[in-house]
Amino acid sequence: MTFTAIDVERNASVATIFIKPFEKTQAEGANHPGYVDVHTAIAKSLEELRWDDSIRVVVITGSEDGEFYWAPGPGYYTPEKLNAMNPYNRPAGRWSHEQGATRITETLALMEKPVIAKVNGHASSNGQAILFGCDLIVAWEDAIITDNHLGLGEVTDHEGVSHGYPFAMTPGDGAGALVPLFMPPTKAKEYLFLSPAYTAKEFAAMNIVNYAVTMEELDGVTDRLVQKLLLRPARLLARTKRGVNKQLVNQMNLSFDVLGYSEALDFWEQGRDGWRPDLTFAPEATETKG
Repeated sequence: MTFTAIDVERNASVATIFIKPFEKTQAEGANHPGYVDVHTAIAKSLEELRWDDSIRVVVITGSEDGEFYWAPGPGYYTPEKLNAMNPYNRPAGRWSHEQGATRITETLALMEKPVIAKVNGHASSNGQAILFGCDLIVAWEDAIITDNHLGLGEVTDHEGVSHGYPFAMTPGDGAGALVPLFMPPTKAKEYLFLSPAYTAKEFAAMNIVNYAVTMEELDGVTDRLVQKLLLRPARLLARTKRGVNKQLVNQMNLSFDVLGYSEALDFWEQGRDGWRPDLTFAPEATETKG
């Protein structure tokens, strides 16, 4: 049986995607031939659920409270792992990874069924990109939400432990394209340039998260939303979502490709030049270092 980074549970007309802890699952997956990483696994599941007429509502959540989809901690990005991430050293490139992230955002935007993000833990990188693509967000009020692509390891969890890349990357997996719909330009660029860590409660005050609640309230609020959605005609919800998401789809088409392929280029350049945070415009500035 193929080992994947998620579990999918179907309960009547509701499907729930459970995202397993990223760092732990990646380590376990390294020992499984054909391992399906989290980007590809979520994308494939969403695509399947989109065309399954028995499913009316989709919920995305973390399999463990405290972590929705969080970037790895210190020590994860070893020189060997960084070298393997560089497409220059992998002729096949990072096709599965890149296409998975792209397909998640595209499917969330295009699928006609309501998708609820049930954020039961911290979310960063592709995890927070998923939130911006969902239709409704119900979150544990203390969950940390951040885009850490340009964080340079400054993003910390509730215990002060650093998470994310120790180097800088373009935010290419969805959030960079969609954040301008949720924030004014100045705040969007601060969020993407400097990777501030907001709590779900702060995002709720910014009208980005629908409900920021205690962990004890999370299941109940999500379940009530699901039941309310199920009372509405499926076709009417589909048509309404399609109409409302026209703006989201336009925004995605406007900038998603350039950001996604820029991140792929970043992996190549960073690998070539030493995975450093101080890359400049001048080639000679990189040629004389490490």
